[in-house]
Amino acid sequence: MKKVYFLLLSISFTVGGLTHLFHNFAYGFLPYHFAPIWINLYWTMLDGFDLLTAYLLFRKKRSGIVLGTVIISSNVLINSYAYHILKIIDDTIALQLQTLLLGIMVGSAIWLWYKD
Repeated sequence: MKKVYFLLLSISFTVGGLTHLFHNFAYGFLPYHFAPIWINLYWTMLDGFDLLTAYLLFRKKRSGIVLGTVIISSNVLINSYAYHILKIIDDTIALQLQTLLLGIMVGSAIWLWYKD
């Protein structure tokens, strides 16, 4: 069962990383011109960090759990700020999916941490 969780988490971070990677290739470095520079830089850096997390979830599980929890926590926090305060995000579907992933990460972290 743990392998299924690690696979789903890894797929989620891979999709996120590839999405940001596509934006960087299609629209150039710092492609989120509508966002403040610090958010633009954060979103731009997620391509590498998301893909690194996906890799770590298979090779160094504990490191992947820690990095994944930090990334998804900061992602939900920053995207919530961008949506509710700055009002620069119109669509909430991605934010809702990220919040779901945060719940799964936090809720399963202690279970995934320990070996069978």
